[in-house]
Amino acid sequence: MKQVNKFLICENAELLKNFPKVIKEENSKTVVISGEKSALTKNKHIDTFIAIKKIAKKDFIDQLIANEKLISKLDGWIIWGNDELMRRVVTSNLSLEEKLRILPAKKKIGLQMLGSKVGLAKVSNRIKLNVPNTIVVKNSNELEKHIQSFPTPFIVKADRFGGGEFVKKVSTMKERKELNIPKEWFPVVVQDFVLGKLVSVEGFFKDGKLIAWVSSSKTRTLGPFGASYSRTYESAQENGFELDLIRIAKECGLNGMFNCTFISKDGKYYLIEADARPNSWHFLYSFFKIPILEIMGGSHEIPATPLTINLKNKKVKIIDLDRAIPYALSEKNYRIILESILGVANSTQWLAGKKIKALKILALSIFLLLLTWLPNGPLNRIKNLNVTKFMHHKIFER
Repeated sequence: MKQVNKFLICENAELLKNFPKVIKEENSKTVVISGEKSALTKNKHIDTFIAIKKIAKKDFIDQLIANEKLISKLDGWIIWGNDELMRRVVTSNLSLEEKLRILPAKKKIGLQMLGSKVGLAKVSNRIKLNVPNTIVVKNSNELEKHIQSFPTPFIVKADRFGGGEFVKKVSTMKERKELNIPKEWFPVVVQDFVLGKLVSVEGFFKDGKLIAWVSSSKTRTLGPFGASYSRTYESAQENGFELDLIRIAKECGLNGMFNCTFISKDGKYYLIEADARPNSWHFLYSFFKIPILEIMGGSHEIPATPLTINLKNKKVKIIDLDRAIPYALSEKNYRIILESILGVANSTQWLAGKKIKALKILALSIFLLLLTWLPNGPLNRIKNLNVTKFMHHKIFER
């Protein structure tokens, strides 16, 4: 296998604290470029940490772009930690040649989809991907004009931002008339709302070719359009979306890992998201024995293939407590806490190889619920639970 150095670029890295273990490899270096207070400052799975110090009036991205010496050293597998980083590099004064060299799209048309929902919509329409009916509007006047003939239900998505907070669904004529989109959202994407199963496809691309993918179904999300906190992985991988991934890879010169979300309905897959970065679920790859380094090192066989996950029971549901419990506490949604704790029994039984009796899990759930009901209970004072890290060290590595 060809040894490839890895550069992980992220500002705070809270969601990626377990990712360096996935890409750790002998005879090649993992270099992290991040902020001084990054969650990765003392990570044992990285070889070099380069801190970007905070300077007044210059944020992390400004300083990174201005550091020509550091930019020139970026080589190998360059992994960008969030959408805003890539969007700012795309719109920076770096030369087109440099942008295509360091970003995960090697053709100019592909740059517009990095960190931009509007860019993805334009690319999807231009190359005729299988997407819900989609238009892009520049301002509120255009929006008012176009939505008059747009069938309900539909959604309006801000160009930037993530987490599902900048998405509005319009289901009735009354909601259409009262629709008020903030100025900072524009330009926006207006898209048919398709009700179906949410399928996450983590695709791996090399030099404009789809190499491999891993799929899972999103079973629970933070709000109607937010990030998933529960996913189901199966030994038998889904397919039916490969042609769209192959087409977008070729047209945009994709190179790296992309998190794509499809809606599956009536045997068809509709692409609705494509983010060129790792996510909080990639830490599972070391437990699934997915050869991510072989893939990105160029030794994985072509043509594109789904990566088989060896599961004893053919299926496993994984709960991300880091997301689920803080969200449940903020929303006072105790059902999510109960669901999550009970759901961990299934995940833990598979990952730890040990049985956990339902009564013990139920007792723990009731205990946590009682703590949340106390006005000054300890869980109500915790703003940033790190349960996934606890599970990672105390359960997965047994």
